[in-house]
Amino acid sequence: MTLLVVLSACQQPKPTAPPPHPAQTHPPEPPPPKFSQTYDKEIEEILQLAKENRWEDAKAKTDALYLKDPKNPIVERIHSWMEQQAKQRRAQALEDQIRSIDAKNSAFNPTLQSLAKEQKDHGLPPRKDVRDAVERIESQPYIPETYGKTIREKGPLFDLESTKGHMARVLEKEITIHLDNVPLETILVNISQSSGVNIVADKSLAALKQVLSVNLEKVQLGEFLRYIGRNYEVQFQVGNELVWVVDAKDPKKLMEETRFYRLRKGFILPAAFGSEDVNRSVVTANNVSTTTETTKFRKFVNDDAPNLPSLERAIKELFSGSKWMIDYERNLVVARGTEEQLTVMEKLIEEFDRPIQQVLIEARFVTLSKPAFLQLGVLWETGRPAQTPQLQDITGLINNENFPQSTIQVPGSSTFSSAPAVGIGIQNTFTKVFGADQLSATISAMEQSGESQTLSAPRLTVLNNRPATISDGKVQYFYEEYQVKSTVQQYYTASSFVPSGKPTKITAGAELNVMASISG
Repeated sequence: MTLLVVLSACQQPKPTAPPPHPAQTHPPEPPPPKFSQTYDKEIEEILQLAKENRWEDAKAKTDALYLKDPKNPIVERIHSWMEQQAKQRRAQALEDQIRSIDAKNSAFNPTLQSLAKEQKDHGLPPRKDVRDAVERIESQPYIPETYGKTIREKGPLFDLESTKGHMARVLEKEITIHLDNVPLETILVNISQSSGVNIVADKSLAALKQVLSVNLEKVQLGEFLRYIGRNYEVQFQVGNELVWVVDAKDPKKLMEETRFYRLRKGFILPAAFGSEDVNRSVVTANNVSTTTETTKFRKFVNDDAPNLPSLERAIKELFSGSKWMIDYERNLVVARGTEEQLTVMEKLIEEFDRPIQQVLIEARFVTLSKPAFLQLGVLWETGRPAQTPQLQDITGLINNENFPQSTIQVPGSSTFSSAPAVGIGIQNTFTKVFGADQLSATISAMEQSGESQTLSAPRLTVLNNRPATISDGKVQYFYEEYQVKSTVQQYYTASSFVPSGKPTKITAGAELNVMASISG
């Protein structure tokens, strides 16, 4: 059984809620700039092109942006970065191409054709260090850096072991002494205590008893001791640690040393062979034998060099040491003497052991055509300022009566004077002498034009104040006297001229005698 129940009730409609108010919408805020407030978009495009490896397009946009605002630091930074990246990319692309080409030509990637044509004796290419060494050798100049330069180096004149000791340096000190009427011994003791010089003297020397008055203000000690030595016949011998005072009249008590001086320039000796004829004569008088040798040398060059070098002559005249000798083969001078005497020797060697001044002369013997010679005569000198032309009568036959008169104004005034109407002639003179470059250019230009020809251009190096000769030509001999010589035969007689006497020498050509003199 089915039960159906139906219930009914009254229903009221629910009140409708008011529609919600629409929400207020605001525009989205733009994102903050990443790089620049002005050019953020352009920079983003440039960086995106760089990420895509499109460097050329990125560089083009960067250049355009840099032209727009070159003073912007952000734009300047990205422009410099792009320039650097562009250079690196181009260099990388070039290296890739070079390596690709080298790989194809390498011995480690042979082809069938290269294997067939390969030479069995062909080795591997050299290593990189070998190639770099060869490149450095090829890049070095053939002419050294010191070519054409004068390098002056001053070395020690004597042996290095003979350098000055401690006492010699102490003598260079300045001293101040004010003493009246005191003996020399007291003065030396005072100097030894004040300046620290170790002085050893013999009290028996008469010079130490001499009474002196000394007033010195900042005078070198060595100069004062030299004054005492010259005037009181004593000598101050300087050692490494001591200064001895000895009698200068006794040569056995002098302290001498031997020094070796090696010359830098050496000696100039005459060019002569050894002696071929030696005449020796011995003369004995009063138990004294005198040997005289006469030697004849044969010169093969007339160099006009003195038989006795200047340094040797100066040593003989000015050096007062006990002994000295010269070795020409080794350019060596050995001298023995005191410190003061060896100082003179050092000064002589320093002044005489110098290069002799020389002059290189080049003479040109040329032939010129007559027009070129006249033109060259005008070109020799140029540039003298113009002078006031003067009237000239070259003939000497013109006077005021037999020649027409002309009226001219007196220079520098308003008056006029009458004089014969003669010409002024050629009044131009020139003073600017050609230099070496201008002369060479002028002669070369004439040779190229066919107006001149250089016969010879000899060069000669002459010494200072020594004559020299440059000649170009031939030396010929001829006879001025002849005799008639007859030859009589059975059927005929013949006569001929035969030269007699001494032939005469004649030189055909040009000759230039010069003597260079250099001051200083």
